[in-house]
Amino acid sequence: MKRLLALVLSAAMFFSLAAGCTPADQTDDGQTSPTADAGGEGGYTIATNNFGVGAYPLDMMVANEQSAADATGMTLTVTNNEFTADKVITQLQNQLAASPDGVAFLGISETLFPVAAQYCKNAKTPYVFYACSPTDEDMEKIEQDEYYVGMVIYSPKNEGSRLAELALADGCKTAVISAGASGDYAHDRRIIGFTEAFEAGGGEVLFVSHSADPSEGVQKTNDLLTAYPDVDCVYACGNDYVAPAADVVKSRGLEGCKIYGADISPNICQLIMDGEVEACSGGVFASCGVAITLLVNYLDGNVIKDSEGKAPYFDSLELFTVTSDNAEDFYKFLSDEALSTHTISDEEYQNLLVRNNAEVNYDYYVDFMANYAENVYAKVEANANRA
Repeated sequence: MKRLLALVLSAAMFFSLAAGCTPADQTDDGQTSPTADAGGEGGYTIATNNFGVGAYPLDMMVANEQSAADATGMTLTVTNNEFTADKVITQLQNQLAASPDGVAFLGISETLFPVAAQYCKNAKTPYVFYACSPTDEDMEKIEQDEYYVGMVIYSPKNEGSRLAELALADGCKTAVISAGASGDYAHDRRIIGFTEAFEAGGGEVLFVSHSADPSEGVQKTNDLLTAYPDVDCVYACGNDYVAPAADVVKSRGLEGCKIYGADISPNICQLIMDGEVEACSGGVFASCGVAITLLVNYLDGNVIKDSEGKAPYFDSLELFTVTSDNAEDFYKFLSDEALSTHTISDEEYQNLLVRNNAEVNYDYYVDFMANYAENVYAKVEANANRA
């Protein structure tokens, strides 16, 4: 029952994400279909999953995976889990039956990882995880599997900490938090990071509100601000919780209450430009493209290992932050599909392959991900200067 509840709660959160770009070649019935004829001579077929088409952060992950596949000459097949947790594993089984060369797996709940790992192991198919990770206990077991290639994630805890630091710098002393369902991988860790950093800096988090569905966002935020009308700021833990928070603050005329958020999108850039949101983090979607290169290196026989000879656990992906200083430039960049799906360029993807770059190793990946945000800032600025 606990596992089922965790899956349902996670599914509710992901179902809520705002609609955005939609990769066109994902089948609604959950069957795999090539998103591009990218394989070419000597290319591999890599299977992946989108938890639900129509959710901006999820669609951006798949779009960035496709960019990585195109840049490296791979064929990507994608299942649409249709926001249904039960379909994640059953569709993975169907994908494995088609004998892909590798699997890039997005787990929307910690409980899914060991199950997915076992199916991949049984099929003798190399696999990589991205964006979210298993429990430490499950990770210890998965690391023993010869078909496990590695992990490419970011730190949602650090992400929350960064927004707390911005809130403190803006003079905020009290905060409330609006988040998705308890049990969600990213939201839970963002809450911890924000709370710890905010209170370490002398602030106080007065209350954390969880919504089972983003449709509750407006009402839950309204309830928060009714209970705490003098609060200095609201931290909205996901894309779909930022706009409702801004709407409530604006409708109630709470000019002193600032909004900070996660999962940037063009519409949130616009809210920042309009002065309704102070700052928002983004860039999680880069993890999946990097994961593709890690898998390709493995399939090439150029296995990346850490200093202890283990499959790498990369968690150094540095996210970017959008504020009033750069919101207009990010709006232009993220509104352009050709640019937003290439925060990592084709050349950068190609240079993450040992076949093209003999310098690629564990440390090369660590440095690349640590510099990701700065590279994105440079691309956004360059695009703005061209306009």
